Amino acid sequence: MATKWISRRAFLKGAVLGGAGLILTACPAPATVAPVVQPTAVPPTMAPEATAVPPAEAPAPTAAPAAEGKTMVFWPEWGGKDADILKAQVDKWSEKTGIANEFLPIRDHTRMIASMSAGNPPDLLMTWDANAVGQWGFEGVLKDLQPYIDATGFDMKALFPIGIASGNLMGIKQIGLPLTNYICTVLYYNKDAFTAGGQDPEKPPETWEELWDLSEKLTVVEGGQIKKMGYGPLTGQVGHPTVYAYAFGGSIWSDDRRKVTPDDEANIEGLKFVRQYYEKYTTAEMQRWATSLGTEADAPTYPIYTGTMGMMVDGEWLPAYVDKITDIKINIGGAYLPHPAAKPEVKGTMGANTNPMVIPTQAKNPDAGFDFIKFISEPANSAEMCLIVGNASPVVEGLKLQIAQTPQPLYKWVLEVAWAEGQVKPLTINSPVGSMYNDAYDRYKLEVIEDGRDAVEAMTALKEEIQPELDAALAKMGI
Repeated sequence: MATKWISRRAFLKGAVLGGAGLILTACPAPATVAPVVQPTAVPPTMAPEATAVPPAEAPAPTAAPAAEGKTMVFWPEWGGKDADILKAQVDKWSEKTGIANEFLPIRDHTRMIASMSAGNPPDLLMTWDANAVGQWGFEGVLKDLQPYIDATGFDMKALFPIGIASGNLMGIKQIGLPLTNYICTVLYYNKDAFTAGGQDPEKPPETWEELWDLSEKLTVVEGGQIKKMGYGPLTGQVGHPTVYAYAFGGSIWSDDRRKVTPDDEANIEGLKFVRQYYEKYTTAEMQRWATSLGTEADAPTYPIYTGTMGMMVDGEWLPAYVDKITDIKINIGGAYLPHPAAKPEVKGTMGANTNPMVIPTQAKNPDAGFDFIKFISEPANSAEMCLIVGNASPVVEGLKLQIAQTPQPLYKWVLEVAWAEGQVKPLTINSPVGSMYNDAYDRYKLEVIEDGRDAVEAMTALKEEIQPELDAALAKMGI
């Protein structure tokens, strides 16, 4: 699981938008036993009963898996331990079905796109980038999975709604199903850094105002250079365009996904909050400090572990890395993303994502690909994999098994409390211009935060740039 958000751009020639620049990124009706998980509301346009459904592909898939002797080619975008545990599940599936597999981790969207454009894609593809999957689905290079769901009796009610929504194209069709779900926006804080700074190590900030004050107390500047930073305003997972918008009580999309709303008052408030850091410590120093961090969550030098950064927003997978590091003592806690003091109703807002699995339209053995989707959606298999990966099972019964088997207290808090009681919202939105919008947002955001451009002016300009593209794309598809 990547620990830093990276904006990407990809192109599919001859696509819906005529080759316009496109791609972004790497998270719940509960039962009566174990903690209840609050589902993310699925917009009306993403509901199964939407009417704009294209004809089913021909020939229709059969309920039986692919015949023995065939090979299922699977390209996941995971690496390291995550790829290893996924490969173990793929091998279990091969042993059960007698179908060989070619498992090749691909962390390159360009190669994925090229394979689909050339008509030689894998049979199954998984990415952390739910937004890119939406883009590819709108461009017609991914299969509609509904015929497979119907033919095999796959129980969609067994999955949490947020995982289903991440693979649904505005109610048109279901092009993806979740491998995992994961909350990206846990506020992690170094308890030792709190103690050293004279703060209560068991009292993380609940509001953005409290976080600013704490950050000021924990930040150490010597000779004009930041030595310790109380809070990293653009580190970890806060690069997702929706994070601060959600955290301040708004969104950059309308509920029906037909309008872009970067000029939402809450989004403007979030941008101004981050801008404070660049005004106080200067953009040049903030950039120097950020580039000096240089490590990932699997290293003992990760700033939140050492206390050189007192607080940061990162994903629920972090405790899985902490357990593997023995070089130093790591003493961190986790909490909800803060909310504005004037908006108590925003408390508990958490942004989540999904690792969606999709089947390219020209896959050679698509039946086998869907058969593996069914296999990994079995509760025991899903829980076994997610325990090691450090994501939440997208399967209702799988999450219960996962909670029961999770000894790590911080991760258990995420599964039992954050997923159960938080207001979990999707970080990425499936839209024909989703990737274009995210890339443009990132550009305008930095103009505000680093260059000091007026936030309202910048976000209004962004809206004027993207909304016509969305209108044209929706009209072309008859939506």
